[in-house]
Amino acid sequence: MNNENVFKKKEYQESASVKKAYDALNSHNANKPGAYNSKWQNNIDDTINKILNREKFSYDLNGDALYQQYKDQYTTQGKLAMMNTMGQAAAMTGGYGSSYSQAAGQQAYQGYLQQLNEVVPQLYQMAYDRYNQEGQDMYSQYSMLSAQDQADYGKYRDTVADFNAERDYLTGVYNSERDFDYSKYQSDTNFDYKQFLDDRNYNYQAEQDAILQQQWEKSFAADEEQRKIGNEQWEKSFAADEEQRKIGNEQWEKEYELKEQSHELDKMKFESEEEQRAWENLMVETEYNDSKKSEEQKNAENLALKWLSMGIMPESSVLEAAGISAESAESMVGAVNAEKNSSIESENRSYKYETAMEMLANGEMPSAELLAEAGISIEDATTRVNAYKAKEQDKIDAEEKAKQDKTDAENKAKNHDIAINLIAAGEEVPYEVQKLAGLSNTEISAFRKIYAAAGGATSDPTKVSDLTEMATKLIDVFEDYGPEVAAAFGMMYEQSGYVTNNELGIILSAIEGAEAEGNGAIDTSVEPIGDPNGEVVPDPEDEEEKKKNNSNGARAGGGAGKDAIRYTH
Repeated sequence: MNNENVFKKKEYQESASVKKAYDALNSHNANKPGAYNSKWQNNIDDTINKILNREKFSYDLNGDALYQQYKDQYTTQGKLAMMNTMGQAAAMTGGYGSSYSQAAGQQAYQGYLQQLNEVVPQLYQMAYDRYNQEGQDMYSQYSMLSAQDQADYGKYRDTVADFNAERDYLTGVYNSERDFDYSKYQSDTNFDYKQFLDDRNYNYQAEQDAILQQQWEKSFAADEEQRKIGNEQWEKSFAADEEQRKIGNEQWEKEYELKEQSHELDKMKFESEEEQRAWENLMVETEYNDSKKSEEQKNAENLALKWLSMGIMPESSVLEAAGISAESAESMVGAVNAEKNSSIESENRSYKYETAMEMLANGEMPSAELLAEAGISIEDATTRVNAYKAKEQDKIDAEEKAKQDKTDAENKAKNHDIAINLIAAGEEVPYEVQKLAGLSNTEISAFRKIYAAAGGATSDPTKVSDLTEMATKLIDVFEDYGPEVAAAFGMMYEQSGYVTNNELGIILSAIEGAEAEGNGAIDTSVEPIGDPNGEVVPDPEDEEEKKKNNSNGARAGGGAGKDAIRYTH
């Protein structure tokens, strides 16, 4: 195949404006913001860790320096009071000591120790208040760090949004430049291909015309040769027959004239075909130029409209090629930018609304400017913040109440164990300990009898402790369900080998005796326990609800009391 008859298409080469737009886009993408890295997260994590892993509140009385000061002060004052009292009593008896002076001095000393015991709850509350304040300080620090982290994250999101907007703009510019450039390339390629076809057809037709011309010339030469032969024949026959020659000459002239006319017609036909072919080529070229001009105008119009739809003012050459006036272009750019600004304002308003609502959901009051931009009234924002604070305060109150209830239960159980230890040691139970343990005089008396019964059932100290714990549990069953259920419940201990049948009978008899005493037959041999002013702790039979509470308190302290009694023994 002849290479001249094959169309060679040019490869597409990007223009300088396309490369410039592409480089601008790549340069912008190279500066993409990285992932958000909080500079506050470590502090936040440390604060959360401190809050979650904070040790529970505990109070060591002997480790309290203030308590030691009070103890030294009251001990010293008690000893001085004891010495002064004993001295005054001795003076009344002529300078001699007596059992009365010793008892009076001991009573004065015990009075100061009682004052020391009354200070303990105050010291405990002071230590607990300090513990709570430290916790509140941790929560405040966490809130401050979280707010600062949220503010930094908001700035980061603004940076990312700006980057994305600029990236979209540069992408649009690059696509527009490349579309226009490639459209021009296609238009030029189509023109070159049309020109190639026209040239190839023209050359082909010229070759065909040359072949026809050669064929005509050969035919004409043959005709000339034939005429020459005809003349010779005519000359030979002229002498023979003049008349015939005349006729023949006339006939030949006519034939020759016809042949000349035919030759002229063929020549005229050839010239007419050449003119027709030239005219057709001219029309094709004119039509192609018109179509090319229309296509370029259409491409320019598409490019101009695309730029205008993006709010970009095309160059004057593009507008002129597209047939668009500068006034119309400026009007279209203004409308697009107005719509774009409206969309941006809508997006900003939506973002401001989400930001404000997120702050309100966290109990934070946005600024008046932010509320106005978000379309939220100050009254509505105030209501939401107050509702959040009220909810948080309810949560804090519930937590504080739960902590206080737990602390009260622990204190009650602890003082219950102290009371049991004192009873086991045969000592009196102080009023403050009895009050914090929730024990009435009747229950104190009952525990003494139960302990005595347990001691009579076995001589093993560990077994005495176990029997005392078991009796503590059985007395609650006895009060709630009666002696039959208590006996049945106690048989589980017997069947498990925990106690013998004899030991169980002794314990149940002691419980029945203590209950009988609690119902009115108070043993006068047991000194009633009261406060220093002479007030006796109310009997649980007088207040049924308090009896229930005391019963629950004794039940809660049973397990701890077992270990405490074993330790004493």
